[in-house]
Amino acid sequence: MKNEKTDYANKIATKMTSNLSKVIEVQEYNLDDLTIIINGLKKEQKEEVIEEIINNQLDELKDKDDKKIRKVLKQVDDITDYFIKYYDDDSDIVSECDQIADDLLFKAIGRNKRTLELPLKVSYIKNYCLSSNINNNQIFDSLVWIALRLVAISYCIKYNDSLEDNTED
Repeated sequence: MKNEKTDYANKIATKMTSNLSKVIEVQEYNLDDLTIIINGLKKEQKEEVIEEIINNQLDELKDKDDKKIRKVLKQVDDITDYFIKYYDDDSDIVSECDQIADDLLFKAIGRNKRTLELPLKVSYIKNYCLSSNINNNQIFDSLVWIALRLVAISYCIKYNDSLEDNTED
């Protein structure tokens, strides 16, 4: 009996260790890691790629229910918290860009009778959405963050829908 308990305890400890090592592996992603494949492009090309991502996500999400979107926002925050970028001036683009992404999305779905005509131009975001707290060196990261948040919202909705579909079967 003692060996069974020991074996069972070892299996649980091994599983815990395995799960902890997975968490530690993904604990901090750098925002730059997301853009590595487009870093070689010219500034305009980078912005076009980000613009395409943002528009694709807004187009995909525009028919989603407001409640379904709100349901995943905490989950999205938890996921995107893994992506970091430190600036020399200790500034933080995350909270502002989260609000921008959410606002663009809620306009795209027509919440509170507010609308957003798609496709959206990056120049619109740069000129009318980003505050003066975002300096020129942070504009690209801000656009990437907005895209990341929209992708995360879309992913979480799909993920939660698949979980609901599996429980219905």
